[in-house]
Amino acid sequence: IICSPMLVGNTLFRYDSISMAISMFLCVIPLTYTFKSNVIKIVSTSALILTSLMLYQAAFSIFILLSLVSFSYSLIHNGDFKIELKALVFNALSTIIGYCLYVISSSFAFNMSPSAAGRSSLISFDSIGFDSFIMASKKSLMVMFGSYPSLLIYIVSIILTLSISYKIISSNVKKYKIQNLSLCIFAMVLCIPVTFFLVALTKHPAIYPRSYMSFGFLVFGVYLIIYTCGMRKIAVSLSCITVVLMLSFNAKILHAVEIVNRSQMDAAKMIAWSLKESGGS
Repeated sequence: IICSPMLVGNTLFRYDSISMAISMFLCVIPLTYTFKSNVIKIVSTSALILTSLMLYQAAFSIFILLSLVSFSYSLIHNGDFKIELKALVFNALSTIIGYCLYVISSSFAFNMSPSAAGRSSLISFDSIGFDSFIMASKKSLMVMFGSYPSLLIYIVSIILTLSISYKIISSNVKKYKIQNLSLCIFAMVLCIPVTFFLVALTKHPAIYPRSYMSFGFLVFGVYLIIYTCGMRKIAVSLSCITVVLMLSFNAKILHAVEIVNRSQMDAAKMIAWSLKESGGS
């Protein structure tokens, strides 16, 4: 998660790095704390999601993604899909409530700038909006997976499927094995569009930073499932390979940013020199 591309870059922006980190943290809390009742869970989770959205909108997908990973994890180890499906429904309900409260609050309680409102507004539900969604989705997928070897992606996908299948089929739970296997794999596959779905739904998405906002959590979730299914050495090895690739990608990004900054400074100096010469003459 820490080495995820763009996440490191996002923290370099001093004006919103703290709010971004807190927003991400608030998305994780509901999935790591055991609430006494379902009502308290829904109210608390909705409040945390609302606060997270107020701090940094792009972190919203992290909670949804981790909810799916948590669902798969619990399904693999507990086996009762009815209980885990109920927990997933509560998380979905909390997500809807939190988002609705955010929309109401941002519309009436805060005055957003035109640029912020335009960036946060959703696409229109017509052919133009659909084309915008498809284009943004393609760019997000290219950004997230295009920088990694296709062979690595195929290997990870196969290992994930085999590890889940083996763990569920060999478990002591006699009932619902097929349902559990199908739901678990479906939930993990659904994690992929979740990483960019909310980005693609906005009119003017910041595709690069926002697509990678939850990508690190997607990689974490995949390797966590592989690790807990018994393939610990494989999961650790894959994690090390991915970290090296991410650090290499981060280095290229920082180098590109440095070149752009240097070019901008040189251009500014040339403009200043030209203005000085024209003023002197």
